[in-house]
Amino acid sequence: MVETIELAEYETRFSRAQPTTDDERLADRLSAHGDASARLDVRWLANNRVEIRASSWVGVVRFSGFEVRIVPKLAGGALRVLQMIEYTDGVRLLTHLPREQQLPANGDDLFELVVMALIHATRSLIRDGLIRDYRPIDDTLTVMRGRLRMRDQFLRRYGSFHRLECHFDEYDGNIPENQLLAASLAASATCVRHDGLRTDARILAGQLADICEPPTRDPEWYFQRIHDNRRNERYKPAHELARLVLNGLAFSDLASPSSQRVTAFLLNMNTLFERFVTRLVNDSLDDSPLRAAVQSGFRSVIIDDTTGNAYSAIRPDLVVVDTQTGDRAPVDIKYKLYDTKKLDTEQ
Repeated sequence: MVETIELAEYETRFSRAQPTTDDERLADRLSAHGDASARLDVRWLANNRVEIRASSWVGVVRFSGFEVRIVPKLAGGALRVLQMIEYTDGVRLLTHLPREQQLPANGDDLFELVVMALIHATRSLIRDGLIRDYRPIDDTLTVMRGRLRMRDQFLRRYGSFHRLECHFDEYDGNIPENQLLAASLAASATCVRHDGLRTDARILAGQLADICEPPTRDPEWYFQRIHDNRRNERYKPAHELARLVLNGLAFSDLASPSSQRVTAFLLNMNTLFERFVTRLVNDSLDDSPLRAAVQSGFRSVIIDDTTGNAYSAIRPDLVVVDTQTGDRAPVDIKYKLYDTKKLDTEQ
């Protein structure tokens, strides 16, 4: 029986565990490196004890002998996190959770909720038909197809016409829209522990493998090549869920052959909350000339009155800009819960 250790953000817990080599590698990947703060600080102590210190990253981290769940401070847990992502990105995600399947009241396992929604969204896309498109291909063939690549034919096969260097357009489903889904489902099938979800993810990944071959698990590679249009508009929810899966599993060794796979699915609540507040402020300012921009540079913070020159700059969480006058005001966003007993209502 695997022990489950539940922590709130920034909470510290102690437990007993004897780390394996895979455990130590995962803990090292999650620790602080350079300017990057620790996602989850795990310290292996003497006498088979372990210290676990959470940060602003929430989700599930599975070691060989125990599982760590970092629960968001928001009421509603993981389900509320999905609602925040829904509102922030303007994409319907919760509608892709199957109604016939019972969900936990607070949605403790964020990873399983995301995988569940991804499976349901992908099934709907396959049912309605996956899109196909033309893609350029260079290949060596025994018969002529498309046009002959004269330079390659001359340099590689001078005087020979048994094999031809051809360039042609192939119409199939091996395109980024489908490759992104295949990559995320393959990763989900590798990491999710729920038997039913793992089976469903493997089946769908196998179906997609028949029509496409994902070249990478980097979600940004796909989004740089996917251009939103009317044809792929129905893919948006599934793509956002796929992005969550691949970004969340970025610290997991998906190629590990270990039978006791260790994985980490984590989301940064500080970053999500900043994007959420930016969307909320922009929606509130719809009827005004004010607009909000997240994480933009703000110069001229400290000004020398004698020269009028600025000699300092900051990068605030949010900048409110007046589109008519050009005036800007920095805003600091704090993602934290306040104890009402400690609030000074006179200020």
